[in-house]
Amino acid sequence: MAGSCTYSVLLPDYGDLDNETKNCPGYRVYVLERDGGISLQMQHADKDPSTDDGLNAVFMNIEEAKNLIEGIQEAIDKTSYKNANHPNRGIPC
Repeated sequence: MAGSCTYSVLLPDYGDLDNETKNCPGYRVYVLERDGGISLQMQHADKDPSTDDGLNAVFMNIEEAKNLIEGIQEAIDKTSYKNANHPNRGIPC
């Protein structure tokens, strides 16, 4: 995972948010500036974070990253009205 990491967190698996089954430990999510672009990376929590084993990454230019932010913001806005009140499960990694 070469590059300048700006965000890293372990987030829950959608299938079992609290991992009660012990089969859904979640995913590490990373955002990096890399090679003059923005890299969004995910790795299953069972994989070793010191390696690239199981790491999936996409490359975005600035416009694509801004579009992603807009999409996330739209999802946040839509979710806000539902008042689901889910607890914070993210763990910095």
